[in-house]
Amino acid sequence: MSASGEAECHETTPGKADSSETATAPAAFSRMFALGAMVVVIALALTVFFMQAGKDTALERDPYLLSYSLLHANKAEDARRGFESLPEDDSRKFEGLSAVFFEKGDYDSALEMSNKSLEIAPYNLYALVIKGNILFSLGKMDEALKKYEKAVSMKDGLRWQKAEALNGIARIYSERGETEKAVEFYGRAAQLNPESSEIFTNYGVAMQRMGDNEKAVSSFRKAAKINPQDQYSSVLFAQAFKNQQDEQDGERQQRIDKLVNEIAEKFKKPISTGALADQWTSRPVVISFLDFKSRGAPSLR
Repeated sequence: MSASGEAECHETTPGKADSSETATAPAAFSRMFALGAMVVVIALALTVFFMQAGKDTALERDPYLLSYSLLHANKAEDARRGFESLPEDDSRKFEGLSAVFFEKGDYDSALEMSNKSLEIAPYNLYALVIKGNILFSLGKMDEALKKYEKAVSMKDGLRWQKAEALNGIARIYSERGETEKAVEFYGRAAQLNPESSEIFTNYGVAMQRMGDNEKAVSSFRKAAKINPQDQYSSVLFAQAFKNQQDEQDGERQQRIDKLVNEIAEKFKKPISTGALADQWTSRPVVISFLDFKSRGAPSLR
C-alpha cells in the first residue's frame, strides 16, 4: 500500500469526532476543574494567612495598638509600659495612660492624663471619650454627653473608639428613660464595633425595656458568643430566653383556650328540630291548574 493510501486510512470524516478524543474530554475537563478549585483554595488560604500576619506585624510595630490590645486583655501594667514608651510629644501616650488609669478606677490620674493629651492634640477622639467615661461614672451626665457627642463628630480615631462614644451616648439616653434613642445609638455602635460584648449586652437590655424579647435574646446571644467568660451577658441571655419561652407558651395557651371556648359555645347552642325531621318522607306536592282563557290585557301585578 502506498504512502498516500496509508494516509487515507487515518483520515476522519469532517464534522465527526474521534471516539477516543470524545471519551477523554470529560476526564480532562474534570482534572482542569479540580486543579482550578485547588488553586482558588490555596490562594484564599494564603490571603488569610498574610492578612493575619500583617495584622500581627502591625501590632508588633505599633506600641500604641499593642498596648491597647494588652489593656483589653486585662494586662494593665503591660499596657502602661507600652504607652510610656511613646514619645512625650505624642498625645496618644497620655491618652493611653488615661485609659489605663480609668480601668484601674483612678479617675483623678485618668482625668489628668486625658487633659494632657488634649493639650497636645485637641482633636484626640479617645481622650474625649475617656473624659466622658469619667464624667459618666461621677454622675455628670450632661457634661459626659457633650464629650461623647464631640468625639462622635470627629473624623479621626479608631472605629472601636468612636463606637465607645456612641455607646456612652446610648447609656445616657437609657438612664434618662429615652429608650428609643438609646436603641438607635446602640445600633450605630454595634455597626462600628461588632466584636463588643458590652454594646450587645446594653442593646439587649434596651430591647427588653421596649418589650421585644426576641431581639433581646438575639443581642444577648451575640454578646455571650463574643465573650463566653462574660457571666453578666450569659445570665441575661438565659433569663431573656426563658422569658421568650414563657411568652410563647402563654400565646400557645391562649390559642388553645380560645379553641376550647369556641367548641363549648357550639355545644351550648340549641339544635334545630328541623334537622332531626324524617329525611326520607317526601313532602306533599301541591299542583294548581290555571285558567288560560284570554280575557283582555294581561295583569300588571
